[in-house]
Amino acid sequence: TLWNVYGFFVTYAGIDGFDPSAEPVEETLGQSPNPLDRWILSDLYGTLEKVERGLEEYDVASSLRAADRFLEALSTWYLRRSRRRFWKSSADEDKAYAYRTLFHVLVTFSEMLAPFIPFVTEEIYRNLRTPQMPESVHLCDYPEPRQELRDLDLDRRMANTMAAVSL
Repeated sequence: TLWNVYGFFVTYAGIDGFDPSAEPVEETLGQSPNPLDRWILSDLYGTLEKVERGLEEYDVASSLRAADRFLEALSTWYLRRSRRRFWKSSADEDKAYAYRTLFHVLVTFSEMLAPFIPFVTEEIYRNLRTPQMPESVHLCDYPEPRQELRDLDLDRRMANTMAAVSL
């Protein structure tokens, strides 16, 4: 699933000429008017907290369950509902937010999972990295939780929506 999400991003970013080194990725995180972008960032950093907690408690299984749940949400809920944004023929601001958000999520998720799946995350990271980034995912600092990107109310509303749709 991770490779498929990454493949989707690389395919469409290549078609549209998305260049993360020329985009204000960090400066615009969490500012998207689209709630899906804000939700997936919030969920990413909520997952990071769960993964870190599992690692601190020597409970690798709970860390991987949290990462797996996030990956399912990324693929099933974020990407499926955002596809049309990537498929637009015109390059508007909504499409730019979608690319910047997915780029950030893939890089951060690769950094988060590097201790667990070192070779896959290295391949993804090296293909996504910009010249300003370390050469290897294993040379990066482990990601830090970013509370400014957390939106607990949005997380709760999205969890309720997902539960309703699943029922």
